[in-house]
Amino acid sequence: MSIVSFLTLALGMVPLFLKYLAQHYKAVHVWFMYYSVLGLYAAFASELSVRLPEKPFFAMVGIATAAVFGVGTAFILKKEKVWTKYFEHKPYYQKVK
Repeated sequence: MSIVSFLTLALGMVPLFLKYLAQHYKAVHVWFMYYSVLGLYAAFASELSVRLPEKPFFAMVGIATAAVFGVGTAFILKKEKVWTKYFEHKPYYQKVK
């Protein structure tokens, strides 16, 4: 899971380093950064859920992770159009003369 966490963080940073990327692709930064944070929330929820006495470990981890990513993905998909629209109309960086 640490590899997945690293990849979402790295892919979230790529659009910031590519200054000449089309503006609507800057929403990719927000998308991957949200998924990076969702991974942290899922780890937190999983850690809390396995502390419940006499509950199956892997089932509780799966339920907690699925719940966090389910709610988080619904939020991301709802907001994706807003982010794309925002980056299409706002200059992401200033060109230096």
